[in-house]
Amino acid sequence: RNELLRTVKRLGRTLWKKWSGYHRRSLVETKMHCIKLLGDKLSARSFQ
Repeated sequence: RNELLRTVKRLGRTLWKKWSGYHRRSLVETKMHCIKLLGDKLSARSFQ
C-alpha cells in the first residue's frame, strides 16, 4: 500500500488512473453493480 501511495503521489492521481487502468476497472464495477440490481428483470428481447 505504501508503494502504491508513493506512485500516486509521484505521478499524480489522474495520470496514475490512466497508467494503472483504474478508470476502466471503475466503469466495469459500476456496470456489474447495475446488472446485479436488475437481476432477473434483465432479459433479451428474444432468445435467438
